[in-house]
Amino acid sequence: MPESKGKHLTLQDREIIEDGVRNGLGCREIADALGVAPSTVSREVKQNRTRRLSLRKDFKPAQNCIHYAACLEAGSACEECATYKTKCRDCKSRKCIEHCGRFELRTCPETQGWPFICPPKCPQTTHCNYPRMRYSAPAADNAAAARLSSVRSGVAISPAQAAAMMEKVRALLAQGQSLEAIWAEHSDEMPVCVRTCYNYLHRGFMGASLMELPRQVRYRKRASAGGTPEPARERIDRAGRTYDDFCALPLDERVRVVQADSVVGRESDAQRVLSLHLVRHSFQFYILQPDGSP
Repeated sequence: MPESKGKHLTLQDREIIEDGVRNGLGCREIADALGVAPSTVSREVKQNRTRRLSLRKDFKPAQNCIHYAACLEAGSACEECATYKTKCRDCKSRKCIEHCGRFELRTCPETQGWPFICPPKCPQTTHCNYPRMRYSAPAADNAAAARLSSVRSGVAISPAQAAAMMEKVRALLAQGQSLEAIWAEHSDEMPVCVRTCYNYLHRGFMGASLMELPRQVRYRKRASAGGTPEPARERIDRAGRTYDDFCALPLDERVRVVQADSVVGRESDAQRVLSLHLVRHSFQFYILQPDGSP
């Protein structure tokens, strides 16, 4: 079942739904097994069921449209149509129904209510012209993932909202304000948050470039998450050389140590300073060394 309220159904949840539908269980029975609302199960089956159009040779694809009988369109649905004399409903190509804006899939009355799929023992199966409705857990999971990806891509605001937002943003950027400062003062006038605006600019959705953000163009490009990771450094074996090991030594041995430290300045410096502290003698001296030397 979903990990918590509001989570998406998993492939295992959909497999339970598929088994329940196949065994003739009711919507509420399946929902109780998953610990979700009955509407969740009903909506899942209806949205993610698979459709297969009739494969009969004497059945034209256009007959799958509810407007088939009254349709008078001719050559206007598909740009590749060779003639305007043949009506779209008489075309045997599937392209016509894929390009027609008025196409609405007709469905069998038996599939308009639970379980929204073709009955397993339907007497009309051999000569049925309606689309075949099935529910498959893997196919449903792929369909849900594709739909989730599509709704999260692109721009979630209208072109008019985007134009109005960028007009205001450009005017304030010209005054030297950053996007953070603009949103701190005008967030109630903006249709999205500042992070979303950055994302839109990066992806070129706003008709503007990052060159309009003076600070942004000075930032170093971030490493891609899918890039080649840097090789991990070999782990050093410090067994017997930790500070706890040092504290465990007798006092006369601890005062015999020589503490060393390396003082490095800027990366462009050609030299560094090595400091050595003789603990027993309370004496410290420094050695100037070339950068990178041991």
